Amino acid sequence: MRKLVPTFIPHRYRNAARVVVFGVLSVLFVGSRYECPVCGRGSRGWVSLGFPNLVCPHCAAFERQRLLLLYLRNELEIATRPLTMLHFAPERCLMRSFERFPNLTYIGGDLDPPRGAVKLDITNIELGSDTVDVVICSHVLEHVSEDAQAMRELRRVLRPGGRALIMGPVDYDRPQTYEDPTIINPRARVAAFGQSDHVRLYGADFDQRLRAAGFEVDANPYAEQLPSDDVVRHGLDPHEIIYVCT
Repeated sequence: MRKLVPTFIPHRYRNAARVVVFGVLSVLFVGSRYECPVCGRGSRGWVSLGFPNLVCPHCAAFERQRLLLLYLRNELEIATRPLTMLHFAPERCLMRSFERFPNLTYIGGDLDPPRGAVKLDITNIELGSDTVDVVICSHVLEHVSEDAQAMRELRRVLRPGGRALIMGPVDYDRPQTYEDPTIINPRARVAAFGQSDHVRLYGADFDQRLRAAGFEVDANPYAEQLPSDDVVRHGLDPHEIIYVCT
């Protein structure tokens, strides 16, 4: 969490600083009004970072991560079924949750992997075809220059009957995805794509791009299927879409 752990702190001390920050937040937000499905802990509220993300004060899970875990538990039964899961750019909070399930064969991968993950290039995944049951790719593709190749690779490694859960920032008012490889200045990328390390802004054609890679796609507003009390209690965004790809 870059905004909760100041960037002037040297990288080698970031983990220690994170422990201190969230130790303090856990005390300040003690309560039971809300419950994070990722860490299972209650709190009196969520931490706001000045943009529409409500962060768990105990494990730092965002709304999208809490929604994703609920989908995995409820719809894929990841707590009980023997599954092989491939998780790109794994978030620390979700990694810890997944590693608690002895039935899961869990692979976390990234070009610059955190502890507990392995080095993997999403555009050239060093796994055999049809080898994983579940792929998680959340807020990754907007960072990848060759996103069509990445999508094809995700489709290649997914077993028949498996599911790839893909999420990302999408501007549904924009009919087509906007990308311009000549925009490399960080400030210009913020203005064009919303973040300095994004290389495109996906539009309403995002599902079409996934289908072009060979997926069948269900754009699932999963929070709408949950009881409204659960949406509030777990701090979910009712408009978040999970692209369930098979």
